[in-house]
Amino acid sequence: MKLAFIIDPINEFNIDRDSSFALMLASQKRNYEIWITEPKDLWAFNNNVFAKMQKVKVERNYNKHYEILETKICDLSNFSAVFMRKDPPFNMEYIHTTYLLSLIKDRTLVINDPDGIRKANEKIFILDFPEIITDTIVTKSKEVILEFLNKVGGKIVLKPLDRRGGEGIFILKEGDKNLHALIDVSTNYQSTTIMAQKYIEEAEKGDKRIIIIKGEPMGAFLRVPSQYDHRGKLMCRC
Repeated sequence: MKLAFIIDPINEFNIDRDSSFALMLASQKRNYEIWITEPKDLWAFNNNVFAKMQKVKVERNYNKHYEILETKICDLSNFSAVFMRKDPPFNMEYIHTTYLLSLIKDRTLVINDPDGIRKANEKIFILDFPEIITDTIVTKSKEVILEFLNKVGGKIVLKPLDRRGGEGIFILKEGDKNLHALIDVSTNYQSTTIMAQKYIEEAEKGDKRIIIIKGEPMGAFLRVPSQYDHRGKLMCRC
């Protein structure tokens, strides 16, 4: 089986936290071929999508976590599956990549569905499920954030809507002298919309990312914060 991964530069991977790297390792254990490319190396000719790709071998080695075995031009339709794993920012170039992948999704399995990616923002999509999420607001207003902080008990988490890997996430507490400055930084002085959520104390035990294929759970990653950081680190596969 041949798998294609559309990713950020592999040499920049944090192998302790990057779930794409974990997916590659798991696929390799099953003797699947792992091929990688970046959005900048994709192009379409008529309704076919091609890419300059590299076949790689990966390993959990901090000195050298990958080896390039082969480089060639490939038709993405010829892969068993194509994984869209490009990290945010979720900008127009990201959108353009999903349009290209939509051309081939009827000929090969594209994960996740490119049409679904455009419809379901990674952060805002959770608002469709209010019964299972913590108290959450999406706003750029400092006044609204401060009112929310007071309403939910004086401790919240601020999250940018278009970042990843824990970038730009802050924990805010009532009475903290940095409170207003952190809100200003997060919202770019009330010009950028962000998400704020009630802090859940159980988050210190970690969060589990569950991989679901065709409605069935196939595996999970546990992300546990260290004693020095509130952001989760990929600790184990379960």
